[in-house]
Amino acid sequence: MGRAVGKSGTIHPNSLVMTPMGCPWARPASGSTIGMGPEEGVEVVTDRGFAWDVLARKIGADPFLVSADTEAVFLDLSTPNQPVIKRASPEALEKQSFAAASMGPTIAVGGQLAQLTDKTVAIGKLADLDPVVAGSKGTSTSTDAIGVTFHE
Repeated sequence: MGRAVGKSGTIHPNSLVMTPMGCPWARPASGSTIGMGPEEGVEVVTDRGFAWDVLARKIGADPFLVSADTEAVFLDLSTPNQPVIKRASPEALEKQSFAAASMGPTIAVGGQLAQLTDKTVAIGKLADLDPVVAGSKGTSTSTDAIGVTFHE
């Protein structure tokens, strides 16, 4: 998690970048209180999507950027010429079928965040940060989008 700084050195103010990795958690060691003594790391499973949503709304992130292993959201991974979604409304994305083990949860959270905040959510490779923010790469979703448009 961090502020968005593109390869060009552009700092995208009020942005938040989240990666699909877990977060370290600590709890007080036996007999101590958080911040008042030794703490020990624990393994936990969190709903990252929910955590991203809460954090982004709390800090007023705009845009909200989700770092992904893929350059954007693909409509159909089973075809050789996979359509790449450029921009879509949350409602249009909800009508599509995305695997729960891949982009499904990320897209669901992105749509929810866009609906709750009326802000843009962008998904793409962190290495492509500047073009993802500009909309020339990656996929964005927002409530002012109409339907689905594709990259050419």
